[in-house]
Amino acid sequence: MNMLRPMVALSLAGSLSLGTYALRHEPVAAPSRLHQELSSALGLGVDQVSEMAFGDRYAFTELEYLQTTLFYLDEGYVEPDRLDYEAMFEAALEAVERKVPSCMFRRDAETGSLHIAVGDYRGVQQVPKVATSADLMHALRPIAQLMMDHLTPEQIPLRNPTEVPEDRQRAAFAEVEQTLINGALGTLDPHSVLLPPEDSKDMDVENQGHFGGLGITIVDRQGQLTVEYPLKDTPAMKAGVLADDRIMRIDGESTINMSLDEAVSRLRGPVGAPVTVEILRDGLSEPLPIRIVRAEIKLHPVEGELMEGNVGYISLSAFHAEVAQGLSDELTRLQREAGGSLKGLVLDLRGNPGGFLNQAVRVSDTFLKSGVIVSTVDGMGRKLDEQVAKSWGVEPEFPMVVLLDARSASASEIVAGALRNNDRAVIVGERSFGKGSVQNLRSFNDDSKLKYTTAKYLTPGDRSIQSVGIPADIELDPVIAERRAEDDGGAPFALVHWRERISREADLDKHLDHASARMEQPAYSATYLRKADVERKRTGERDLAHDVEVQFARDMVLAAPSARRADMLSAAAPIVARHAKLWDKQIEDAFTAIGIDWSAGPSVKDPNVELTLSVGGDGQLIAGDERDVTVTVTNRGAEPLYRLVAVASSDSGVLDGREFVFGKVGPGQTRSFVHSVHLVDGFPAERSPVKLALRDGGVEPLKTVDLSVDVTARPLPAFSWSWRVLGTNAELAAGQELELELTVTNTGDGAAVEPFARLKNQSGRSLDIRRGTVEPGAMVDDAGKACVITKPGIEAGKVVGDMPAQSGRLIGDAPGYAKDCHRSLPAGATWTGRFALDVKDVPEDGIRFELQVGDGAAYDHAAVVREGFYPYFTQREDVHWQGKLPLEPVSTRQPPTITVTRAPTTVAGADHATISGVVRDDHGIADVLVYKGSDKVFFQGGLGGEPLRSVPFTAEVPLDMGVTTLVILATDDEGHTVTRSVVTTRE
Repeated sequence: MNMLRPMVALSLAGSLSLGTYALRHEPVAAPSRLHQELSSALGLGVDQVSEMAFGDRYAFTELEYLQTTLFYLDEGYVEPDRLDYEAMFEAALEAVERKVPSCMFRRDAETGSLHIAVGDYRGVQQVPKVATSADLMHALRPIAQLMMDHLTPEQIPLRNPTEVPEDRQRAAFAEVEQTLINGALGTLDPHSVLLPPEDSKDMDVENQGHFGGLGITIVDRQGQLTVEYPLKDTPAMKAGVLADDRIMRIDGESTINMSLDEAVSRLRGPVGAPVTVEILRDGLSEPLPIRIVRAEIKLHPVEGELMEGNVGYISLSAFHAEVAQGLSDELTRLQREAGGSLKGLVLDLRGNPGGFLNQAVRVSDTFLKSGVIVSTVDGMGRKLDEQVAKSWGVEPEFPMVVLLDARSASASEIVAGALRNNDRAVIVGERSFGKGSVQNLRSFNDDSKLKYTTAKYLTPGDRSIQSVGIPADIELDPVIAERRAEDDGGAPFALVHWRERISREADLDKHLDHASARMEQPAYSATYLRKADVERKRTGERDLAHDVEVQFARDMVLAAPSARRADMLSAAAPIVARHAKLWDKQIEDAFTAIGIDWSAGPSVKDPNVELTLSVGGDGQLIAGDERDVTVTVTNRGAEPLYRLVAVASSDSGVLDGREFVFGKVGPGQTRSFVHSVHLVDGFPAERSPVKLALRDGGVEPLKTVDLSVDVTARPLPAFSWSWRVLGTNAELAAGQELELELTVTNTGDGAAVEPFARLKNQSGRSLDIRRGTVEPGAMVDDAGKACVITKPGIEAGKVVGDMPAQSGRLIGDAPGYAKDCHRSLPAGATWTGRFALDVKDVPEDGIRFELQVGDGAAYDHAAVVREGFYPYFTQREDVHWQGKLPLEPVSTRQPPTITVTRAPTTVAGADHATISGVVRDDHGIADVLVYKGSDKVFFQGGLGGEPLRSVPFTAEVPLDMGVTTLVILATDDEGHTVTRSVVTTRE
């Protein structure tokens, strides 16, 4: 029987990887004791509890995992006052509404009525105020029963629609329960979450720090699995795998359009087990098979280097289960390389999101003889635990600098706080993330993990870092000033305040606070020049000589009179002054090179300035086009202003984060800065509020101005398609080399600009996809004329250009086209191309694959990106061949169409708006939904009976101040889904 494994976790979620947590192991409760606790709390027999979350049985209607989750929250959540069960109830239902199209719930808090639409069921139930966890279970179980009775598994979208499990019903309803749980947990804090099995397993691998594998990093480049670089001294490098190799097959299975997660799961495996990869590289006409024996791969190695002056450098990229031992080994190696006289150490924790808490304690203890390392307190501030440094095994007391940045979190902050507050190290860089809460991890038998916040940790001196982070003693801010490449216009590009906009814990929704948390100012601060583009790292080697922060830290170590932080800071003034003078000169020279006077001068309080914004052309941004946006500042005062920058912010992302840099502006002078802005082709029509904050070298803005930018949308494409197998043999048999002819028609109102169609294998080794991605449309120039072909080739199974006649299978490289050409499929146009696939053998259940059709740029951006309807980015069709091949064209697949007849204008004049229209489909409509943000405001579908080919919709919605996004989503009974968004701004 798989038992819950109690742990304490410190984690960073959301902005950082979900796979890395700081964990502290606790004693595992005996099975009988744990079952007795649960049975007493839930009013069940011990045998029932034994089966509940731990046995093989799963019953969605019992909501067993939710019940266990609520038990743990009641027993140990850090701030019990946050357990608002009424809010958890509503959030759980909202989450299910979002996941399952055929569900809609409306709660009348005054009357207690809950209006329910689930599949073909419509009804009202009385739900009294939900005040306790027992009330929550009592309210949700009847809804779970309704869902089980009135929903089919096919009505529940799976997280991974391309991998359909054998027991689809169990998997589908398990995902619904996970959605319920995460909806409820979302009301608490950013780090309480139920990790589904796949994320839970990834987290385990991350925290172990090693796995059986090949030692390569891989990326997806246009549907092809490509090696980014092989790691040093790994099986892949020894076998001759090179950067940019394309992995065509893994153990005989085609990787065309295989996801990265799927590829990683196939490449990893037991140490000593072989895997054969077939790679294609430039110069090879056929894939080269390479047999590689898996070895243990360290996921986050401890990397070190001895720098000039016998100063050691060690980078810890995560606190996995073996990092303390790795640190010890690396320190021993550096001491040996330094002849036993290591002058000091630079410990690099930049970008380190956390890991095991016990490893953070051991790493801190390596450098401390005494003192508190970390303590934990409950929500009332009562101390629960305290970790104290031991006096044995301590490294020599050499000077230390710890490098931090905004991505250093959790366990990284424990180490930095312990060394800083025990007077053992100076912190250089920038303020850390500020994640100071403690989470428990509880494992369920389906390999999912519940993570919930139980405490907060304090650094020495009982200082909380929750939401404020570890401050830098010496703050170093990077500045960018350079010209863009000539082929990108050569315009000036500059960033001065960009690091301030990096999200930290305090920016996360529902973050926790702590009474003892306080923002501390750095002892010193300076800015330095860095390049905008950092060269892609192709090996595990680091270029420390050109790392400004590392070299500054090295100079700090060499100038330190002792290992004490206080002494190092006292001696830091001349070091900071020397570097700051050099850096200021470099920055001024860089700005001069792009035509900006960056000379320094005094700040002027309440300056008399004017700020204006203009858009080139007709004064509007147009989706898909590139327009110049100019911000102009005029100094109406009598004193010069120095180092002026206008920073734009916008919730819609139109200009968010753009910096318009002016530099020195004398009395009566006017300066302008231009940004070339290109919005994706699917960007919606809207009036986007923009705030401009005028900054100089000070912390607070000199002035802020509220403006707006109008965006004009362009008509979007839509696709219908059909396909057939080319050939004369209708019998499906092993050894067949097939071509699948695809015909695509753009049925939308606008041209497709990055159209694609691709196949994804679902039959493993039985099917080998040779040509799995095609791009409908023709290559045209900016005037819409046919592009000049510079090199003949093969494209989508057809000869392009003047090539010799070929017989049999078409082979050859892709054609070349003249510069500045792009692909286009105009509205109403039809295109035909071919996929190529080989049938290796025929399983009993036949051959299966997925066909996807879409556009990479001209899509409903507001729905897909802004509102998170990612699954509906492409159209999908599941194809199943069994026995016979379809030699005749299949019937045309035509997704629904949405016609909006009434909608709010881009600028709303009232506090309510009505959106109306009709959805039509040639086959039958399954669901029609309207969302206001994440709130479902209209639903019709799942009623059974004769298929409806036309469904009207109307919804009246309240408008909040600012931008409101309305999304219509329609699904037909073949599973094709389309969206249509309307954006309005209430000023």
